Amino acid sequence: MEDKTLGEFVRESRKRSKMSLDELAKRARISKTYLFNIERDRRGPSDPVLRRISNVLGVPIERLNERNAMSALIEFRKLIERDRELYLAFVSLMKNFKNGAANAEVLRSKLSVR
Repeated sequence: MEDKTLGEFVRESRKRSKMSLDELAKRARISKTYLFNIERDRRGPSDPVLRRISNVLGVPIERLNERNAMSALIEFRKLIERDRELYLAFVSLMKNFKNGAANAEVLRSKLSVR
């Protein structure tokens, strides 16, 4: 799979279709600002919006769902590339998961996620 976020993929698909931002927004029944933010990965679209974008662009919904999931991974990779301490903490955590010393509950407690 290419290393592109959902927003990058939508923008490239729209341009390949020779469609303006305004035209895609109107045809997908969303605001131009919302689409602008989706294309810049500032907002994640709801499932119905993603389906409408898929239909207008003629792109299978599965491809957009893959890109949507990939966006979070790409953003995480960017974070750990900028922050060595975060990278080292993540590597340590992954080693603990692999050897059975950590599980989801341990991760939640370390992240203080409720």
